[in-house]
Amino acid sequence: MIVTITSRSTRAEIEKALKKLNGQRTRRRHRSKKAFDAYDFCGVLRLKQDPLQLQKKWRNEWE
Repeated sequence: MIVTITSRSTRAEIEKALKKLNGQRTRRRHRSKKAFDAYDFCGVLRLKQDPLQLQKKWRNEWE
């Protein structure tokens, strides 16, 4: 969502835009409680090795 605030925007217009943004956030949070939202975890883990090599290494630790 894009909200444009210019130097000519009034205080009421800015507050209206903020309320609109806050409403979007609460709806998104509420929706994510019902189901798992995988997009919250995208890009969280930063790896220095190839993920496939790590996965093979971790699976071979049990043998």
